[in-house]
Amino acid sequence: MKTKEISRLLIGVYMFLSAFVNLLAQEELVSFDNKNKVFKLTPELEEKVNVYSGGGKFKDAELFKQNDSTFILEIHYTLNDKLFRERTTLTLKDITAIRNKLVGVNIAKTQVSDSMEGKGLFLASSLYAGLALFGPTLPILIEPNDAQTGVGLYMLGAGAGFFVPYLLINNKPISYGQANLAYYGYTRSIAQSLLLNYSLGSSTDAKSTYGVASLLSIGEVVGGYHLVKNLNISNGTADLMTVYGDFGFAAGAALASQLDLFHSSTSQLVTVLILAGNVGGLVAGYQLGKNNSISTGDAEIISTSGWLGVYMPVSILAEIFKNNSPKYAWEVTTPMLLTGIAGAYVGHQLVKDYDFSFTQGFVTKIGTYAGGLVGLGMTYMVYRGNDPSVFLIGSYLGAQAGFYFLYKMNIKSIKSETLSKFNFKFSPENYFLSKNLKTSNPQLQGSFPLASLTYKF
Repeated sequence: MKTKEISRLLIGVYMFLSAFVNLLAQEELVSFDNKNKVFKLTPELEEKVNVYSGGGKFKDAELFKQNDSTFILEIHYTLNDKLFRERTTLTLKDITAIRNKLVGVNIAKTQVSDSMEGKGLFLASSLYAGLALFGPTLPILIEPNDAQTGVGLYMLGAGAGFFVPYLLINNKPISYGQANLAYYGYTRSIAQSLLLNYSLGSSTDAKSTYGVASLLSIGEVVGGYHLVKNLNISNGTADLMTVYGDFGFAAGAALASQLDLFHSSTSQLVTVLILAGNVGGLVAGYQLGKNNSISTGDAEIISTSGWLGVYMPVSILAEIFKNNSPKYAWEVTTPMLLTGIAGAYVGHQLVKDYDFSFTQGFVTKIGTYAGGLVGLGMTYMVYRGNDPSVFLIGSYLGAQAGFYFLYKMNIKSIKSETLSKFNFKFSPENYFLSKNLKTSNPQLQGSFPLASLTYKF
């Protein structure tokens, strides 16, 4: 093969790879404000947020989202009658500061752009709901006379659980926050139905439980969709709502134990408090997320830290009540409640100065589980006794070590991205490209350097 043909082949491969990389690295256009109106920053609005400090004349700017904690600010400006583009990496805290400056500003909608990032999770959650909730509900309510009809009704409900939501939101935006609240509603509706029916003194049989759960899940999905849209709830805040919603379940049960309701004749108050705790947790999560810069990864880390706090006194309680059961429920739930609150507080402090991506937070969570297994396994190999508190201590220490290790690794990753302002790029393929352009298009020959050094200010 001749040199000229080789160079053309390399150029073609280079162009293909560049297009492929660009396809994988697509960025989502997002708004500068909290009301999804400003998708292009005009010179008038730029005077309020001051994002450009260059020597040229500001033309406009757009904001692109790479992940939950990283954004790209693209500024267009003119200098000496030439148009230039400048791209800067911003964090979620930077974006929050910009959006706070635009609060109350009278602005017109510049472009319609709706987030579609949550559609996959939303539809996957709908399929789960069809299989686990709507599918069983139809035969339970209808009570068919033969098994074949029952199976058919189950399949019908399971399939409709996916296709009905799909058709309803086919061309509508679904954010991750909306999808996350939908998943939460689908997966918690059975427990909520049991608690609600028992609180109201209604029947708690399968027909009543599944029927109410289906209605509850639909109401929560629709309500969550509109809440996120109307209150401009961020993805991180929605995730934090689900975290505190589960904390609320546990807190309600703990409060019932403080009041010694588990041994009283009015046991319905227990379910009332647990349900109230769930609702209160969702509200608390919204308020905390609204007043703080919380990403989805932050919410996952807060969740993991909180449940680690709940788990911490378990081994001590197992040792204390090894030979005799606790007389009152509060003897167990009180220390777990206090350490759980402490764990959630620690989680908030750990994420205060950072914006973790969902992947970082989720990996930290599952790594904590893995650490617990490692700690339990090592304890099982070393300790030859049968005291359960020893195994629980080993499991907790392993989980805590796993959490700490992955948290530190995430911090190291964030810091390395922040500190790597210098970026050197070597592109040997540009030699062949420039050589080919020398004869075909010489005015573009200098546009493809062999090496480049950039510095982020």
